Amino acid sequence: MMRQTAFHETAGPGLPRSRAGVLAGGRRRIITPPLRPRTEEEERMITEGLLQAMRACQLSAKRNGIDKLTDEEFEQLVYGD
Repeated sequence: MMRQTAFHETAGPGLPRSRAGVLAGGRRRIITPPLRPRTEEEERMITEGLLQAMRACQLSAKRNGIDKLTDEEFEQLVYGD
């Protein structure tokens, strides 16, 4: 039986898909879909992890004197180019 793969999407509704994969170290990862639907606990853990990562980016930006990120600054902070 062949398993279908999908791009790991970490982008929320306010972020373009080009920024997906933030939690994957700035790279897109290919994963297989779960064999069963996620539980509410799993969804909550995923959401909390995403929020923690977003807060870390915001704190890092503030420490570097950036109050509002441009798209280029966001890319630099997240992907470290």
